[in-house]
Amino acid sequence: MRAIRTALIGVGGFGKVHIRHLVELSGQGLLEVTAFSDINPDVNPEGWQQLLSLGGAPYSDYKTMLDRHPELDLVVIASPIPMHKEMAMYAFSRGIHVMIEKPPAVTIQDLDEMLRAQAGTSSLCQVNFQNTSGAAFRELLRIIQEGQIGDVQHVTGVGLWKRTQAYYDRTPWAGKLIHKGNYVLDGTINNPLAHLLNNCLLVAGSGNAEKSTPLDIQAELYHANAIEGEDTSCLRIRTQSGAIVHFYASLCFDAENIPSITVKGTQGEIVWTYNNTLDIRTNGSQSSSRSFATEDYVHNMYLNTLAAIQDESVVLLSSLQQCRNFVLAVNGAFESSGETHPISDAFLVRRNEGNTVFTGITGIGADVGRAAAEGLLFSELNLPWAVAGQLFSLDGYHKFDLFSS
Repeated sequence: MRAIRTALIGVGGFGKVHIRHLVELSGQGLLEVTAFSDINPDVNPEGWQQLLSLGGAPYSDYKTMLDRHPELDLVVIASPIPMHKEMAMYAFSRGIHVMIEKPPAVTIQDLDEMLRAQAGTSSLCQVNFQNTSGAAFRELLRIIQEGQIGDVQHVTGVGLWKRTQAYYDRTPWAGKLIHKGNYVLDGTINNPLAHLLNNCLLVAGSGNAEKSTPLDIQAELYHANAIEGEDTSCLRIRTQSGAIVHFYASLCFDAENIPSITVKGTQGEIVWTYNNTLDIRTNGSQSSSRSFATEDYVHNMYLNTLAAIQDESVVLLSSLQQCRNFVLAVNGAFESSGETHPISDAFLVRRNEGNTVFTGITGIGADVGRAAAEGLLFSELNLPWAVAGQLFSLDGYHKFDLFSS
């Protein structure tokens, strides 16, 4: 394999993680850093110097960078989400492969525009949904595809995390629906637990994007914190495969639980967790548990991307086309819920934690556990703060236009 000529857009934020991997992979001779770009060279001076030391040419304008380096094989896009579409499409027009942070776009119309721009070009586009790359998740898909638990009927994702006000104060767009005129839809389903939802959809289609297509959705989105977006959510999604996805998430839990997905088939079930484990229970046989070694999932995504660039038989773990289902589900969830419903103070607990404040929902852990076990939405549990969402069809859905003035 020759070294893949690579550029990076965005050296701050998650770009810092990418710089670490670029340094490592460059040292292994798998890629060479040709150039990098950021409008603010002071955002990460250490990273800037690291890229310079690797021979990267610095630019303040990404278009100039891509124009001046037609030899580039790959550009890594770690910019703010509203810039993803424009930057990826420009790279496609230059025949450059792309690795882009999740979500690739916030609205289905932007995602579809990106797909149209990619069509007819030679450019690959990997979306950094890195949790698709773990050994346990790949094994989960293999087991399902081999029919070891029969036909997938139900997929249930549960993610309960704790986030304080400091989490929402860390960046101007945190917890926002729209920031500077652009959709953000920042919350459980589109940011911190987006990996969980994306993996749920993949499992529902046994790894087949067409079978994972959401047909309709009923969703309830809530906020306990003083934010626009949602910090607590529950979704029911009917997919093309016939499998039903239930998704439950909250950032208002007074602990850090390990997110998990339970897959129920006609001949057994499997539980996958974020810490790379599988519990397998097939009908008529004993249970088995498997723990896989700790992995660097972003490193895995780079290796897969570089291999796919070199060998057209290698399939991307998370292609742009595959991620359309995720964006469709997110847009549909907001259409179904209609708004992010505030939860009354009567059902909340607030306390100071150091220099910040934690806002929790009383009993949310038990409520999510019961909802997940019974396959119900919060409103179907008759929780006093819950508001039912409408059943929303995604047949022919092509434009998200909520919350715009």
